[in-house]
Amino acid sequence: MFFNLFNRDKEYISCEYLEYGIHFRVDGLFHCASHFHSNENNIPVTNNTGNIDTDFKNFLKAKQRDKKSFRKGEIIKRCQNCYFLKKQSWQASNKIKEIGITANRRCNSKCRYCTSSSETDILNKLPDLPIYDFCKKLYDKNMIAKDCEIQFGGGEPTLHFEFNKMIDLCIKATDDETRICVFTNGINYSSAIEKLIKLNRANIVISTDSGNSELYKKIKNVDKFNQVKENVKRYCDAQDCTTENRQVALKYIIIPEINDNYENITEFLNFAQEVNCHAIRTEVEGEYYKKNIDNKDAIKHLLKMMKFMKINAENMGFQFFFFCTSDSLYNKYKDIYNQIAI
Repeated sequence: MFFNLFNRDKEYISCEYLEYGIHFRVDGLFHCASHFHSNENNIPVTNNTGNIDTDFKNFLKAKQRDKKSFRKGEIIKRCQNCYFLKKQSWQASNKIKEIGITANRRCNSKCRYCTSSSETDILNKLPDLPIYDFCKKLYDKNMIAKDCEIQFGGGEPTLHFEFNKMIDLCIKATDDETRICVFTNGINYSSAIEKLIKLNRANIVISTDSGNSELYKKIKNVDKFNQVKENVKRYCDAQDCTTENRQVALKYIIIPEINDNYENITEFLNFAQEVNCHAIRTEVEGEYYKKNIDNKDAIKHLLKMMKFMKINAENMGFQFFFFCTSDSLYNKYKDIYNQIAI
């Protein structure tokens, strides 16, 4: 294999994504999805040439090169200051254990907080990245770990021209206990997602960010609330739901001055209950989070909304998670969070 050069484990600074990951984006192949750390990391590890053999060989050579640098104690420029870095003993392996897929930027929604809606983002002008043949090659060479973590994002992943057969490949490549994650807006009903759910192989996250059609349209800039409501209900009804087996989650992104109030949050939780959803995730709008991470007044308000949602969601019987920016916020300001009275 191209980058299975090391016959023993070794302790050094690295991360799971550098060691075992691959991320497909419309403009090329990356080790991970953390392009926001630096401009350098926004440059693909290898570009997509359109020749599957060339792309496969080039990426694995780049993976070999960068892993070798880390084993020598040299943190490559694209990974410097990344919070995923940690010092531990890393298993010498050529297995891919993390696959991230944002291979299309097309979307049937225009969320006010999403880069896929930006007219100035050049990635939005690029065509879908073909990924099936590359992943099939990984599978044929037995390089996909049976417990590989696989995530589909976008754009809207169900619009990717290879989505259905990629789901079939992921099912075949991983064991029966491994969940495949899909972040979707729920506007399109996907038979491939339904198949995952019925196999008990799904982790589906649907962002509605609201519990009524008027607020939904204000955030998403499309009038599809009732369609999404129907689709979410179908997904939720397809699962064999127990406390440990909640495959469909609704996500609420807290957007300051839009939906950051008790009334909208309560309405969202009631909506989730109505469609038979049993899991909730919440996140804080990314740009606001980055601009206000040290603004204690702004942060305290966000923490208050997060705590209100968590308490009420759990009281209603939902499985609840802070996700991404809200999880980061909670861990950074846990002392302030704990002092907030609801």
